[in-house]
Amino acid sequence: MSEARPRFSVIVSVYNTKHYLSQCVDSLRRQTLKDIQIILVDDGSTDGSDYLIDQLGREDCRITVIHQENGGVAAARNAGILQAKGDYIGFVDSDDWVEPDMFEGLYSAAEQSKADIAITGVKTVRFGIVSHVLEQSQTVKELSTDDAIFAYRKYCYGAGSSREDRKTVPHYVCNSGFRRAFVEQNHLTFKDALSEDDIFTLQALQSAVRVVLVPGSPYCYRRDDQTSITHSFGPKDLNFYGKNMRIIRRLAELEKAPHQEECLRRSYRHVIDLNRALIHRIVESSLSAKQKMHYIRAVNASRLSRNACSHYSWQYLPFPDVLFYFCQKYQLTVASFAMMSLWVVSARVTRSKTVLQIRAKIRHHATSS
Repeated sequence: MSEARPRFSVIVSVYNTKHYLSQCVDSLRRQTLKDIQIILVDDGSTDGSDYLIDQLGREDCRITVIHQENGGVAAARNAGILQAKGDYIGFVDSDDWVEPDMFEGLYSAAEQSKADIAITGVKTVRFGIVSHVLEQSQTVKELSTDDAIFAYRKYCYGAGSSREDRKTVPHYVCNSGFRRAFVEQNHLTFKDALSEDDIFTLQALQSAVRVVLVPGSPYCYRRDDQTSITHSFGPKDLNFYGKNMRIIRRLAELEKAPHQEECLRRSYRHVIDLNRALIHRIVESSLSAKQKMHYIRAVNASRLSRNACSHYSWQYLPFPDVLFYFCQKYQLTVASFAMMSLWVVSARVTRSKTVLQIRAKIRHHATSS
């Protein structure tokens, strides 16, 4: 890294991902945009990732190393922001990687457009095979009016009320670049809540004057069925979900007319969808059946759930989400537990079949080449 201010600071929060970390960092070191700062934040790793980070830091002067006690990804990213020196700030998860031209593409588009935020696409990779590609735009596209930015931002609140109005663009921080001065001026930080990515991006889009969408899908999101969520569950996890819902609702209330009504409606849908995901996690946890029923009852009876179901019509939901909606609305604990248990079993079977198919493709490719 040159003595001048780097063009990009890339923050990587690391917690027990030693197996994937080298690939992640190597992809950053090989960026065509050479003038970057790579910030590796060890969030109290116990698998040797902390020692690997120190080794990588000695190998490349562009790498800044931070060690801290385990505080979660939000605290780790916030620590990285404080050490960032680049014109722009980006984020990469430590079990993912990026294509060599990702940050050059974001930087060039942001500079040419004078944008506060530059956003590109994502591809999902399972066992080395691309399973899904989600692009922002076929060409560089500038969003520079309130209506244009809102048309993009509204999906952060939740799904729309029609089949045509679905979230079709990824809203993560890891496929984006944020002007550092913009982040500092608007005091943007990560909240210690579920889906901290969505909250950070939403707040950034509320403040942005100009956004640029960049073609391609250079961010590689790994889905090798690696464990990312613990099988334990408790009151703290319940509060973690609730905090996300309350923040999203509060941000919707801050929207100005004529957008506020739609954002509030989407925030109700967000609560309904997130409650279903929460019940899914409870069912998959290692809790006893009695404990699972206790937490599901608490989810369905919460004020957030009751308020969302009273303001959002089941007619806007796809099947079988309608069934979960009525379980929430009428607090049907046993039915919620039974339906989600069946769904979990079905999803596991489908996932196993998909993994076997992918592995068969890999073996076929290896033998044919």
